[in-house]
Amino acid sequence: MTDEWRSVIAVLANDEGRRMLARLILGESLDSATAELSVGRREKVVRSLERSGLLDDHSGALREQRFRELLEAAPAPRATGVERYLDGERIRQWPARPADRLALLRWVATRALAAGEVVDERTMNERLARVSDDTALLRRYLVDHGLVERRADGSQYALVADRGALENLVRERLAGYDPLGELVADRRRDDARDDGLPDARP
Repeated sequence: MTDEWRSVIAVLANDEGRRMLARLILGESLDSATAELSVGRREKVVRSLERSGLLDDHSGALREQRFRELLEAAPAPRATGVERYLDGERIRQWPARPADRLALLRWVATRALAAGEVVDERTMNERLARVSDDTALLRRYLVDHGLVERRADGSQYALVADRGALENLVRERLAGYDPLGELVADRRRDDARDDGLPDARP
């Protein structure tokens, strides 16, 4: 990238240069725009405008195309990391290299699930749909690459980084409490029947 833009910024950073440029943009001639300046100050500002490429050396007219030239000379920033495979927040294409594919899947996993969170399949699909239309494939990729763990019946998902989240959920259920808000009392009722006690239904 060239540093030609610096000379334009230098004009804008100078009070007289900025005022003269504004008057030229508004359609005034160079003579009219510099009429109030002394000869020395006029020459200084005109030289600054000419060095920046904003002023035509022969006619003294404003070169409006100069701004376009500077934009075209500056290369567009290249995407890096997972951004190379995204269009906004959606997956545009899958990387060919396994390392890049894993990095993209990590990006998906951290957007679909928060640390310590356990969600059902419907919620998981809704979140994955934000980045891809093929939620089933994406779900399978996340599990196969060891980024997301899934219950054997496929009903709930959690980040593998929070290893044990699903196991904790199972233990809590067996204790009679479901963190999702459901009361699990089947085991207690079975134990009560085995002991010949009345069924302790809520």
